Amino acid sequence: KPRVVVVGGGVGGLATAGRLQRLGAECTVLEKNEKLGGRVGEHRWEGHRWETGASLLLLPDVYRRALEAAGGAMVDAVRVDPAYAVWFREHADRGPVVLGGGDRGALRARLELEAPGAFERFERYGACAREYLRAGWPIFIEEDLSFSGLATLPRFLANALSDLWRWPLFGHDAQLRRLFPESARLRALCSFDDLYVGLSPYEAPAVFSLLAAIELDDAGVVDDPPRRDVGVYYPRGGFGTVVDALTRACEASGVALRTRAAVDQVLVADGRATGVRLQDGETLDADYVVVNGDLATTEPALLSETTGAARSAYERERYSTSSITFLWALDAALPQLRHHNVFLAEAGNGDDPFRVAWDDQLPERGRRSRFPGRGFHFYLCAPSRTDATAAPEGKDTLMVLVPTPPLAEDGSDPVDDWIAAARDGVFAALRDSAGCGDVAGHVVHERVIDPREWRDGLGLRHGSVFGLAHGLDQLAIFRPSRRSARVGGLAFVGASTRPGNGVPLVLTSAKLLCAELEDELGL
Repeated sequence: KPRVVVVGGGVGGLATAGRLQRLGAECTVLEKNEKLGGRVGEHRWEGHRWETGASLLLLPDVYRRALEAAGGAMVDAVRVDPAYAVWFREHADRGPVVLGGGDRGALRARLELEAPGAFERFERYGACAREYLRAGWPIFIEEDLSFSGLATLPRFLANALSDLWRWPLFGHDAQLRRLFPESARLRALCSFDDLYVGLSPYEAPAVFSLLAAIELDDAGVVDDPPRRDVGVYYPRGGFGTVVDALTRACEASGVALRTRAAVDQVLVADGRATGVRLQDGETLDADYVVVNGDLATTEPALLSETTGAARSAYERERYSTSSITFLWALDAALPQLRHHNVFLAEAGNGDDPFRVAWDDQLPERGRRSRFPGRGFHFYLCAPSRTDATAAPEGKDTLMVLVPTPPLAEDGSDPVDDWIAAARDGVFAALRDSAGCGDVAGHVVHERVIDPREWRDGLGLRHGSVFGLAHGLDQLAIFRPSRRSARVGGLAFVGASTRPGNGVPLVLTSAKLLCAELEDELGL
């Protein structure tokens, strides 16, 4: 049997090892930390449970296929209804915009408060996003260039060429200005998802509106969904159940799983990987090495063959945001909040008061951030709305994610000041936008995960939680390849390689890599 060593036990590494083991390889996973799962983790305290990484389960069929390919079974994925509540401080008396709940009448009424005809334009936007998803997923994510994959292209092009605002490489903000010229609030509502790919709406191409199609199509925002598994889901018991399911599948098929096993070097002879050396000096021979980690950190650190030019290239790459994550246990429940909540800050003046916060949280290349500035956007997860096991009865479990700029190389960022300002700003938004009163007075437990922990604990360069950003120059074929260009027998899987970040894309990365290795390893 060909021996495969997988460096890193995140979901990408586990999914890869599980697939290859069942195909006939002999796989060993080496994870430097005490727990498997990588960025998919959890924190528990006195009956409260928080996600420390992924909190939205999107495209459950991708999870199902990945688990089954590894020999496991799908987790219990529960539909989140509604998908989101989006909160604004201005006109807070109107309440949030509630998305993905299936109540088209309520959504129509709420959008029409922002602008006449807004609901009809929102549906046109959703229909366009659906067409992006219909072709974008098979061709650009799954890299399916077969007849069935390319068969989606004519309809995609017909949509893209029917009107300038539908062109997928048009800027997202520019697209939305054509649809909602009079309402910055509606433009912000339709573009907050860009955060998931590490970009602001002013840099992201319009094609990323397909995220809205993934999250909202099946909830009745637009008709004729292109996939049957769209919508927002949550794994009952938390995202730790996904890691547990992958772990059980790997163990059942014979994968050797080792934690606290930090790899120091990928061993290379005659231009080909031959194994790895651990930090304690132990060596493991391998016919193939797969690295599941932040590419910009792991390749230069583990591979002495990484050239100066390659190191410089990583320094020039654009990185996604980092984040400050607050995990709060409350001694009371906040019924105003939904499971997933987005708070958007109107921190500036003029025709786009939301841009100030975007520019501070995601500064353009070369510009120093003023974060937290006059305000910031953030995401809040209250999982007990869907899964009562996340919090004791009558209490609440809140996970708050505040995007921050990626850390500077020189370590000059005042992270402790960021944390204090972010905490105060979140409490103010909960009071002023959602009417939650004095939330700070109900916090009985707090854990803070800041950018330094992402950088030092999980090896994410600049603490960038989504890895490399997804600008046009780092998208699809322009993203780093899964196969090493410098060393044979070496591959990469994870968020910073193709096709991109997010658990469904990382699981797809594992699937595509295993298909490539199946022939090469003679499986």
